[in-house]
Amino acid sequence: MSERQHELFQQLLGLPSPAETRGDPWLDYVNLGLSESDVPFLMALMSDDDLIFADGDSKEVWVPLHCWRGLAQLRSVEVLVPLLELRELDQDDDWLSSDLVTIPAMIGKESLPILVDFLTNTEKNLYSRFSASEAISKLGNKIPEIKSECVKALCDLLEQFEQNDTELNGFLIWSLLDLEAGYCIETIRRAYKSDTVDFSICGDMEDVEIELGLRKERSAPRSYHWTFEEAVPHPDALGNDPASLPVRKGKKIGRNDPCPCGSGKKYKKCCLN
Repeated sequence: MSERQHELFQQLLGLPSPAETRGDPWLDYVNLGLSESDVPFLMALMSDDDLIFADGDSKEVWVPLHCWRGLAQLRSVEVLVPLLELRELDQDDDWLSSDLVTIPAMIGKESLPILVDFLTNTEKNLYSRFSASEAISKLGNKIPEIKSECVKALCDLLEQFEQNDTELNGFLIWSLLDLEAGYCIETIRRAYKSDTVDFSICGDMEDVEIELGLRKERSAPRSYHWTFEEAVPHPDALGNDPASLPVRKGKKIGRNDPCPCGSGKKYKKCCLN
């Protein structure tokens, strides 16, 4: 380790954890002195198993996060592949999951082919692919000139709805809704008609049409109630005794409803995210 690398590592160790600065913007890593010449060293630290799996109460465990955030601010597209692989390795890291969907939009349009390659790779973990799907929608909303490319990538994969996992189809539709991709409606309808969409993610077809502004209100009662584990048939739809079926307690919170946490934001932009 060179003198510069040693100094940089000690500097990263001394930075506050995001848990200490929760709610605040990211640190300005470039202003701390990071530069393009530091990229290889930051990449190495970010993928260092001794740091990734360090004790949860240590300073070392936060070094990879500071590295990938610094690389994002340097707009280093090289960070994406190892970041996606880290998501594969650790499905429980909420900081990683959250950062992964925002970093590609910080880097720019060159992120898109990397995200699409990962999203369409059926060997990757399903929940890692969900993150890639959401990252694509955020990328398209941030960079209008590639929005149509982002929509096409998501819609092309949704066209394979019969081969896809039902949850994946649900999250693809979620991302298309965030991109306001109303012109993909026929593909979405065919996916729902084939019964290959998990209702617990975006609701049923009428919920989607309302979200896209294609209808003002429902024409029929929802045929499903939502639970945290699964969608269960609505008793009114099946003519069963309501007491005989498990149902979600309380009113379903819509994607565009005010978040119940009181933040003032829409549910889809706050706690649901």
